[in-house]
Amino acid sequence: MSSNEDEQEKMLKQLEEGSKKTPTPKFSMVKWLDYMVGNDILELFGKTGFGKSKICSQIAIELSKEGKSVTYYDSELSLSKKGVRALERNTGVTYKSNPDYEQMIKIDLDKIKTDYLIIDSTTLYITGRWAFSDMHKRGHMLQMLQWLYNKVKVWCQKKKKTAIFVAQPISEMGERNEIAPIGDKANFFCKTILKIKAKRNKNTEKIENRRIVVFKSRDHPDGTVVSHFKTTATGVIFDQKEQMMKIA
Repeated sequence: MSSNEDEQEKMLKQLEEGSKKTPTPKFSMVKWLDYMVGNDILELFGKTGFGKSKICSQIAIELSKEGKSVTYYDSELSLSKKGVRALERNTGVTYKSNPDYEQMIKIDLDKIKTDYLIIDSTTLYITGRWAFSDMHKRGHMLQMLQWLYNKVKVWCQKKKKTAIFVAQPISEMGERNEIAPIGDKANFFCKTILKIKAKRNKNTEKIENRRIVVFKSRDHPDGTVVSHFKTTATGVIFDQKEQMMKIA
């Protein structure tokens, strides 16, 4: 073997060893959200019990770990006491319990100085009153929702912020699967909408195969699996390698 061939073989071995030592990129919720939505509204929707609120609380915790500040409005009061304590232990998270929707839509965004805004949820007000309202009242509720979404969208773009909304699903009569997040034209204000999907095991009644899937996005194909996840007592565990692959 010639000296040149020896040198080439050594270089190949060094490249192989170097590639093996390359560390896996560290997951960043900040980078992931910037990739998925940027300075705009990201909406999550899905069936009750699939993990929407826990995902939001985990996002808030992850952002706090990266030194970011979050204002979390809980209009559903759906988080457990453990979940609320987990949020409040993070100095970067401001948790606000606000079940009065009439007051929630009056939020003064100019007073919110945090980097991120989470509202869980924006549509419970509608689902709780829809069946008992006439067409006029339903139209008024949808107009208020559109006003809130537009107000937050302008805030995001003007202040270079990101907002995360939780919405309930709507289904057609006779349909067992939700077809879209409730809110009609309000959803036009969201840059990205993600659907929380899962399956309930008929034998054990446990919810399995939880995953976050693209429902609407200008940048990502519909149906793309963003991340699988598992729920915990206070939040969720994301498949961070799966998420990092999306932004690599």
